[in-house]
Amino acid sequence: MGFTLKRALELVGSPATIEIAELVPEIIEWNRTFLVEHKGPLLDDSRTEIYQGDLFGCLANRGSETHYDAILIDIDAAPDMHVTKSNERLYTPQFFQTLGEALTEDGRLAFWLAEATPSLEMSLERHETKH
Repeated sequence: MGFTLKRALELVGSPATIEIAELVPEIIEWNRTFLVEHKGPLLDDSRTEIYQGDLFGCLANRGSETHYDAILIDIDAAPDMHVTKSNERLYTPQFFQTLGEALTEDGRLAFWLAEATPSLEMSLERHETKH
């Protein structure tokens, strides 16, 4: 709904690029119309790029030379409360590997979840110690 993008734009300077992977086209449209009054023209900011599709497709299309300083995942309320069935892949060691490969050497990964999720934290820690 634009909350994460709004805050990220407030925190990063220029030059910077914030690439958004948004699965639901209506959410993109709402941020261009109805939500502009509340959050401002976030999608018109020169630092914002929109990929209409899921995060998996966004990462697959990035090219091997593109790396991110940060990946902020704000998709599901919890690892067992998925927006779509395919989001089960977000919480697997294979996807953690994909995320690690997409980050710069000093890059950071953050998940937004509605509640603390110790099992996800442990999975991420296990993956981190392997690299």
